[in-house]
Amino acid sequence: MKSGFSKKGVDVLSSLIMLAAGIAIYIISMPYQVEIFQYDPTDAWLPKVCGGAIALLSAVRLILSLCNKDEAYAKRSAATKEGSSNMIRGISSIVLLLFYVLCYGSLGFLLSTAIYLFVQMTFFTEKGQRHWLRTAIISVVFPIMVYLLFVKVLNYTLPTGILGW
Repeated sequence: MKSGFSKKGVDVLSSLIMLAAGIAIYIISMPYQVEIFQYDPTDAWLPKVCGGAIALLSAVRLILSLCNKDEAYAKRSAATKEGSSNMIRGISSIVLLLFYVLCYGSLGFLLSTAIYLFVQMTFFTEKGQRHWLRTAIISVVFPIMVYLLFVKVLNYTLPTGILGW
């Protein structure tokens, strides 16, 4: 299926969509009151920070896309083999993320995140460049570090699932 969108057009459109989403997230989170409870802020600041960050980064990408005068960039078609491969990867990532969300409560944070990271990193790494040991180490160490940060430092409870930690 041939598309008439240029690379620049796709970048501008996706930046506008993400900019609108970031602004919407920020506006929706406005009623949440950020209060300090014994020197710790409540969870209400997180949607505001995420919405603001999404909007800011999307605005930067939009400006960079609009300012790019490279002819090859402007004329490159989005309907290449690489473009369709990226679409398949994008759809697969969404399906994998949905699977992660569904398994998060029952498997727990550590196990579901380790599995998600391993599959996602394997899926996005080219076949000739895969390093199984490095992928496995990152997939195990990163969730443990995040878990310790949230549970020990921030005193925030994460689902333990079948591991029961």
